[in-house]
Amino acid sequence: MFPLGLTVLSGFYIIKRLQEKKQDKNITHNELDKITTHNELDKEEKEKQINHHLKVNTLALTTNVIGHVFYPAKLLSLGLISYNMIPILKETEKSLLVDKEIKNNFLNSIIGVVCIGSGEYLSATLVTGLYHLGDKMVIKTKDRSIKMLGNTSQQADKAWLVLDDGSEIETNIKKVKPNDIISVNTGNMIPVNGQIIEGSAIVDQQALTGESLLSKKTTGDNVLANTFVISGKVLVKIHHDDIDTNAEKIRYILHHTAEYKTDIQSNSENLADKVALPLIGVAGLLSPIIGIIPATALLYSSPGNSIKTFVSLQTENYLVSLSKLGILIKDGRALEELLKVDTILFDKTSTLTMGEPIVGNIMTCSELSQIDIMHYAATAEYQINHPIAHAILNYAKDHHIATTLVNDAHYEIGYGISVHIDNTIIQAGSLQFMEMENIEIPPQIQQAQINYHKQGHAIVAVAIDKEIKGIIEIKQQLKSETKVMLKTLRQHNINYIGILSDDRQQATQQLAKELNMDGYFYDVLPQDKVTIIADMQKQGRKVCFIGNGLNDSIAIKQANVSISFTEENVIDNDLVQILMDKNISHLPQIFEAAEKLSVDTKRILAMLAGIATLTSVGAVFLQMRIVGAVGLQCAENVMGFGYSLRPLKEKNFNKK
Repeated sequence: MFPLGLTVLSGFYIIKRLQEKKQDKNITHNELDKITTHNELDKEEKEKQINHHLKVNTLALTTNVIGHVFYPAKLLSLGLISYNMIPILKETEKSLLVDKEIKNNFLNSIIGVVCIGSGEYLSATLVTGLYHLGDKMVIKTKDRSIKMLGNTSQQADKAWLVLDDGSEIETNIKKVKPNDIISVNTGNMIPVNGQIIEGSAIVDQQALTGESLLSKKTTGDNVLANTFVISGKVLVKIHHDDIDTNAEKIRYILHHTAEYKTDIQSNSENLADKVALPLIGVAGLLSPIIGIIPATALLYSSPGNSIKTFVSLQTENYLVSLSKLGILIKDGRALEELLKVDTILFDKTSTLTMGEPIVGNIMTCSELSQIDIMHYAATAEYQINHPIAHAILNYAKDHHIATTLVNDAHYEIGYGISVHIDNTIIQAGSLQFMEMENIEIPPQIQQAQINYHKQGHAIVAVAIDKEIKGIIEIKQQLKSETKVMLKTLRQHNINYIGILSDDRQQATQQLAKELNMDGYFYDVLPQDKVTIIADMQKQGRKVCFIGNGLNDSIAIKQANVSISFTEENVIDNDLVQILMDKNISHLPQIFEAAEKLSVDTKRILAMLAGIATLTSVGAVFLQMRIVGAVGLQCAENVMGFGYSLRPLKEKNFNKK
């Protein structure tokens, strides 16, 4: 029986490898390029092959049972099992010849060969079946993660289309065509690849290219989808074949964000691979004493396959559970990093306060009326994507205040904006911005700012031709759930919670006192945030930065973990590790999920270690056969699947 089994297995493997080498010679360079660049096609093809092997495995199991009463069926079962062993042997060949390592897959090969050679076809069928089932579960978990991320990923869905008469209309990005011309203004995202045909702009393309410096783009330059216009205005002609580039880049990013392994999983898999060679040595030494079959059963005590399957499955299911709460974890490693976090810094806007501020008082210091002040402010902010701009535009819309098309715009991050209408310059922004522009600030405006800041409110000054005409009070209301959320966060080993605000000291101090913060930073500009985070890290702190995703790219990358509440800015959101909806009360649940995942992962590893020990004892002292080891493996799989799927049923992470 032994020579027959090995002969059939060797024959199948040699024929298959010869066929593959012949196919490789017939593939052109262009076809190879297509294969290596279409990861989705590779994944689908691999899943199709695994499904095929699982069907073959079912047929092998059936023929093996029939073979007990009709011997020719057992020969057919031998052929089917040998065919199903090919992927396992190929992985082993790669490990030995390419990686020059003996890994866990080598154990699978030895077990399969011994089962086939000794005529234990039922055991061989179960071994190959569990192997392919594990591979299928790993692919499924990654696929579900990618789909989950893809469904939640935000992309620009609007564009300003330039018509033949020069006017601009806002339209759905799906309706633009190759060679259409779109207008992209200060503060907005370039939605598709194209070429600038008019204008110039300062562009932030860090999310796609990794450049930390801003890039100046002018007529004739190409621009990338998902990059952000910091200042200026450009007309972009859409490239002929690049309308879908935005979605393609998103898919590329998401494919790689789902290809994570937590540190504990990676370390466990590496340990399983390192144990393979000593385990083979021990089995070899014991085989003359306990027999070849029990020694082979001992090899099956290695938990390598189960670690690969169940730890990955459990992590993915935690991500799915959190996504149902409106929380998107783009990288499972972020949950591990949260366990180390001892410091949280909140960017005030849209996190601790309501996402959209509102307009309060409107003060004039000239002949202009309040409606005039709002008209000029709304005109300046018309195409700006910022909470304060939204407040002004919403007010103008609610009060039927018209706006005027601007000719040029220049945006200073964190300060204000200057636009031109014919020969008139309109400037809207903070008093710091007005000082930078050498605009005189009337005494009554200075006093009004002091009064508003005492209340924790901001102001937007409006200047016409370098003269302040009035100010607009911007009121931000504290979210009702903020205080309870902060109190709950303290229960997760957080010993410092601070606030970053662009408000003046008095307003920031007042808010920090109201929320019982450990510290606060005022007059903070976007470029200051990274310095504050870096200084805290130098003190040995692990910092979690929580912001709205606007103008925070560098701070997001500097922090150990980054969380964003915004749903508007895809550039920074692609850098953020954790995205969530605007329900801030769910924030502590992320920390609790991280703690629970760590505990549950250790429990699964302990369970796997227990089964491995039981298998080893049974093989060495009870001379357990391979089918017994496979039976324990099946029991392990049932428990592993049940335990790793458990987080999906837990809707509330606050339940202990």
